[in-house]
Amino acid sequence: MNKKAFLLVIVCLMLFITACQDKAKDTERKITVVPKSSVSGKKIALVIGNSDYKSGPLKNPINDAKLMAHTLRGLGFEVHEMTNLSYKDMNSGIDEFGDSIQRGAIALFYYAGHGVQSAGSNYLIPIDADIKSEPEIKYKTINAGYVLAKMENSKNPVNIVILDACRDNPFARSFRSSSRGLAKMDAPTGTFIAYATKDGMTASDGSGKNGLYTEELVKQMTVPNQKIEDVFKKVRTEVKNKSNGTQIPTEYTMLENDFYFAGGSREESSQTAETHTSVTQSVSTQSGEESKKLQVERERLRKEREEFEQAKALTKEKKRLEEERQKLEKEKQKIAMAPRPKAEKNGKGQTGERFSLKGGVINDSQLGLQWAPDNGQPMNHYEAEKYARNLSLAGGGWRLPTRAELKSLYDTSKPGNADPIFKLDRDWVWTSELEGSSSAWYFNFGSGVEDNKYRGNSSTYARVLAVRSRRLWLEETRPH
Repeated sequence: MNKKAFLLVIVCLMLFITACQDKAKDTERKITVVPKSSVSGKKIALVIGNSDYKSGPLKNPINDAKLMAHTLRGLGFEVHEMTNLSYKDMNSGIDEFGDSIQRGAIALFYYAGHGVQSAGSNYLIPIDADIKSEPEIKYKTINAGYVLAKMENSKNPVNIVILDACRDNPFARSFRSSSRGLAKMDAPTGTFIAYATKDGMTASDGSGKNGLYTEELVKQMTVPNQKIEDVFKKVRTEVKNKSNGTQIPTEYTMLENDFYFAGGSREESSQTAETHTSVTQSVSTQSGEESKKLQVERERLRKEREEFEQAKALTKEKKRLEEERQKLEKEKQKIAMAPRPKAEKNGKGQTGERFSLKGGVINDSQLGLQWAPDNGQPMNHYEAEKYARNLSLAGGGWRLPTRAELKSLYDTSKPGNADPIFKLDRDWVWTSELEGSSSAWYFNFGSGVEDNKYRGNSSTYARVLAVRSRRLWLEETRPH
């Protein structure tokens, strides 16, 4: 073997040894990729506790609500805490909560207080409820399904409803049925519903400062790295054991994502990706410098992802605003091109063959009626009736119109779907007709539909058009 061949053999041997060493080092590096499906985003909660009932006051719901609100704030929730609510305040609080939760948020509703079931539906009772018979329940309480509807409409990935409201029915003697506790509710997609005890059973208000269910629940919520399902499993076990089996918490879930009250997805809470991989590296020979570089790279990727999501949200908002601007421009053009009502002249304001304005009164030649112009002040039905009855315009004698009389004014060829002489703009207007003893019908000039609402509801306001018979009024006011 000559010298060149010998050197070539030596070089090949060295290359082979080096390759083997590199392969051995690579085998020491272990990379585990664990798929994870968890959600993150803004966390919003509405917490309600009702104790000071006129019938069947309770001791613990306010304490339970305060404990729950304090716990949720510590877990990163934006909490709206409300206690001892009337029907009006309770309804308004739920409406505001529904408006505050948006797509991508995590929404939680907690209620402690009296709750009853009737005809398969669950109702949460405000402190001013005065229920004489079972049919009144749907008009004087809050249907729990209303809360679910608000949350489902938000299209959030996770909605949580917790009802510590399975105490004894304070109005049981007024009810025809003997159903106890709450009824089962079907959970919409992405929703988790929890009861303090099994449906059809009742839970104790507790002998201490807090109810047994809420006391155990907040303990488990603060344990790190527990999925929501595991949290409530442990709560059920503890409550069942401590109540000697008389109270068994129950849940219904249609969640599609993992959710942790504490820990679990905390590291990813600022990221908005739907899925990600959790990479753990165990490198026996990795230097401290390599570990720092990896940490810096992770932080850079996190910031880039945040910036990308912010830019995407900004682009979406700009697009929405531009669409809104274009819509407003079209509305302006439509208004500008709409025919103008003729001005009043010689006491005979004329906007068409049917209606004329004289002495501040609108004469209706088709129905032989006289209409009073709208006063521009929306009100509930009780206020509307009083306003029409006390109206002294042109001699009085005014009333609210019937459904048929009001619907006769609906004309889609006119701006606002009514003759311009009435100055309506697709508004809701009350009628005189009732539905039962506590609801009244009103008509919408925007869609041409009619509906009935609770007459005294402070959140249900509509416009008022008073009317009277022109022939009868002339006969009554003619000198004899």
